[in-house]
Amino acid sequence: MPTLPLRVQQSTSTTGTGTVALNAALAGRRSYQDAYGTGTTRVAYVISGASFFEIGYGDFDGGSPGNLTRVAVVASSNAGALVSLPVGTADVFP
Repeated sequence: MPTLPLRVQQSTSTTGTGTVALNAALAGRRSYQDAYGTGTTRVAYVISGASFFEIGYGDFDGGSPGNLTRVAVVASSNAGALVSLPVGTADVFP
């Protein structure tokens, strides 16, 4: 049975539509590495900011704090396409 990634939340300062470089886990939250381990793993993700969102599947590289390569978008505020992340920070969570 799969393990639920409870209380996982990191942020990112990445801009554009490429691979998302994760920042350290937020206070009181777990990192993707804590939840999924150190190997490359396909994960569900949500990237959320004040005026945008993206829900999809990607590959977490197992790093600390790690990188998330966006593979498939399920839904987004950009008509279902990759969101071009603006300057600033966004929350990233499963």
